[in-house]
Amino acid sequence: MKKEIPTMFVMGPLNVGEAHDHNSMRSQFEFDQFAKQCRKAKEIGTEAISTDVWLGIILKEISSTKHAVRAVFDWSHYDRILQIVVDAGLKWAPILSTHHCGGNINDSGWIPLPDFLWTYLASKTCSGRLESVRFVSEKGNASYESVSCWATHLFLPLLQQMFRSFRDHFGKQAKHIVEINISLGPTGELRFPSYNQHDEGTGYPSRGALQCYSELALMDFEKQMLAKYGSEKAVFSAWDSVQRRIAPPRPNEVDAFFQRGDHINTQYGRDFFDWYQDSLIRHGRQIMTSAIKIFAARKSPFKRIDLAAKLPGIGWRVGHWTDRGITYADRLAELAGGMLRTSANTDWVKEGNGGGYKPILNLFRELDQLARGTGSRVILYFTCFELDDGHSGNHEETHNCLPAHLCHLVGREAKRQGIILKGENALGWKLYQSDSWKRMISYLPIKGGFGLVEGYTFLRMSDIVFNEPALDGFKLMRWAIDNCLEDE
Repeated sequence: MKKEIPTMFVMGPLNVGEAHDHNSMRSQFEFDQFAKQCRKAKEIGTEAISTDVWLGIILKEISSTKHAVRAVFDWSHYDRILQIVVDAGLKWAPILSTHHCGGNINDSGWIPLPDFLWTYLASKTCSGRLESVRFVSEKGNASYESVSCWATHLFLPLLQQMFRSFRDHFGKQAKHIVEINISLGPTGELRFPSYNQHDEGTGYPSRGALQCYSELALMDFEKQMLAKYGSEKAVFSAWDSVQRRIAPPRPNEVDAFFQRGDHINTQYGRDFFDWYQDSLIRHGRQIMTSAIKIFAARKSPFKRIDLAAKLPGIGWRVGHWTDRGITYADRLAELAGGMLRTSANTDWVKEGNGGGYKPILNLFRELDQLARGTGSRVILYFTCFELDDGHSGNHEETHNCLPAHLCHLVGREAKRQGIILKGENALGWKLYQSDSWKRMISYLPIKGGFGLVEGYTFLRMSDIVFNEPALDGFKLMRWAIDNCLEDE
């Protein structure tokens, strides 16, 4: 008996046409091009098209009373997109994208979150300031890309209404929908915007920037530390006078905090990064649990349809290869992004801890167990499977870049925990290189493969269907899946 056949999805454009005018020349042209690409994708063996469903397009109104909030959604733009996908004989894998579009790698266009959404959420905070519900960095900048994980309790009622509205509107089309992806943060990933556009100089290959300086974040850190230790006096006693304020490192002292090794060597530093990652995990758990309860409910038309979420592949500052194996680097980029915690720093290099990813992967194991009780599954996507270690040269030039090693660490830990892992490529232009396809094929459960992933979504359709080198790679993977799967 063979394993379940790995999936091969492709991601459509960030947006197709003008949502406010489907009859414009631009809309007609883009819809026509999208239809041609979908037909070609079907011809080469694609199973589904994944597209973003932007909150900035569908959310039209928010009204509230003392006891309730009501949101109005318009799905007509995505009715058109779904119909084009269905007409091409393909399935749809929508991404319920609650972040904004624009400003990141491979982005084109601009679809912000509505101003009235920010105003509404901010009105629920003590200060009423917009920055209170946004991620605010050590540099003092607020991110406009996604709602802060410390404002999830304010955002969640709206998300639940969005999920129900999608379920009710597209329920009759459920047979055409193969997977529903849930956006959990910037670029749709469960992470902090530690290397995003609002902070200059924080992208590759920097350590990134901490994102925990909003009003709600500061309040939550104090609350969680007092809950852990019982009193302010007990907090300071545990921290052994290293810190005399219950707060994240002062913004102007973050560099020194890392340089001294306080993030690893002090109880304060370990408590801080436990809280930092736990805030992200709590956020992911709240949103995904709501999605499971709504989409996988007993009477839901989407029960038994996979739900998915994504973690980023932050492959720089990880380490480098030597004659004796891997020497790990500071891993500060992963820390700032929320992937690791320093209380487990001695386990970062241990096989049994997934290179430090065990705590955040535990979340997806728990969510999958919850979903399977309803007949659905939770799929975890991880990025950068096309990249090799030191993919731009030697390790000095690539700043300890180990994306392939990271994929193995996460893949093996996910497999150990029974998590269904699928992959994405990080860079569209890498699809033009045959080595990228061979590398991605090697992670599949085929004879001679590593058996770590159960499918891919390729970024993007336009980089494959009319590009010969990418098309050849896609066909090679299709052949490998059809002919070389391992037996159970």
